[in-house]
Amino acid sequence: METDPAHDGRTPPPGASVVRLPTEVDIGVGAQVRDDLFAALTRRGVDLVVDARGVAFMDSTGVNALIRARERAELMSGSIHVVSGARHVRRLLEITQLTEVLHLVGTLDEAFDCLCSNRSEHSCAPPGEAVPPSSPPPG
Repeated sequence: METDPAHDGRTPPPGASVVRLPTEVDIGVGAQVRDDLFAALTRRGVDLVVDARGVAFMDSTGVNALIRARERAELMSGSIHVVSGARHVRRLLEITQLTEVLHLVGTLDEAFDCLCSNRSEHSCAPPGEAVPPSSPPPG
């Protein structure tokens, strides 16, 4: 996984890091993905942008790694944004009711803009459903 500070010609906001997920996120790489997400939070900042645009397959192991990273980020008063336009990733997060909890957005720009906006609410949340960075998961 990559943790390069510049992505698509844009640098993440201060206190944020971007981690690009591998093409397949399954039981074979799940623990490494989780460890890489944790390491990015520890090294670079409390806000994590997970670049899942290149993910062709993700199973429950990948979802678990994202949830654990969210928990870690929130313990540090940070947040997580998952970036993906892929239908299968979006559908997986919709079925598990994690699109809002993981702040699913379609582009890096959306994630970066949200992190640069008012920190009391996520600007990437659907209208009328703004989610504070440290709110507990629904349900």
